[in-house]
Amino acid sequence: MNKIFSSEELIRFSDCDPMGHLNNMRYLDYFLNAREDHLLKYGNFDIYRHMKETGNAWVMFQNKITYLKPVFYNNNVTITSQVIAFSPKSIKVEMQMKDTKSGDLKCILWMIAVYFNIQSNKSAEHQPEITEMLQKFLSPVEQATFDERVKFLQGK
Repeated sequence: MNKIFSSEELIRFSDCDPMGHLNNMRYLDYFLNAREDHLLKYGNFDIYRHMKETGNAWVMFQNKITYLKPVFYNNNVTITSQVIAFSPKSIKVEMQMKDTKSGDLKCILWMIAVYFNIQSNKSAEHQPEITEMLQKFLSPVEQATFDERVKFLQGK
């Protein structure tokens, strides 16, 4: 089973700066939208339905992002996502954005999200079925730090 999920996106004019580059803040939108799509497509997991049924959701705690090469208006990019680590109360997801034609790596993101109960306004432990799903999709990387991972990926 492939544990690295993938989708293609077209970069839209409204997401770009006057020079035609994808606006730095919009990278996160593309990444988060892709991750939501990946969960639904590959894991049959609807994060909003889960939140309504359990009162729990993942809340962004930390994002580490490196912009390696510019992404331009009307480019097709491939976005991948993979769970690289998790704990009873959090997940760490790596996402990459590459040019679909050339395969050039454009951007890397490590996102840590805390599982959070909306009613109590506190972190919560993953339910057993969530832990099982995370274990099923876990695809750890050898590099221990974000900077090491970026250097490794740039060397490919």
